[in-house]
Amino acid sequence: MIRMTSFAIYEFVAFILALPLSYALAWAARKYTFSTYKDEVDRLFAAVWNGEEEDELNAWLKVYRIYLDKRSPKKKRYYSVTLILSISRRYTVRFW
Repeated sequence: MIRMTSFAIYEFVAFILALPLSYALAWAARKYTFSTYKDEVDRLFAAVWNGEEEDELNAWLKVYRIYLDKRSPKKKRYYSVTLILSISRRYTVRFW
């Protein structure tokens, strides 16, 4: 009976210590991780694309058009254009 009580006390102390440590870990993860412009463009592509391989090129063109309409930074447009060119080359090589 005494051993079970002491074990429960140890569990309670471990819980008290683990809770602030988990919050500290979550805070550190938020502070020291950041998303780049490539991540932002890829997230927008994931929202536009329906998952079919044939629609991938159209989805990148939609992303490019969105960034043209927003007048976003050149690096986002350039990144989407480079991916559009690589996909169009891939289709050209496949169909010839």
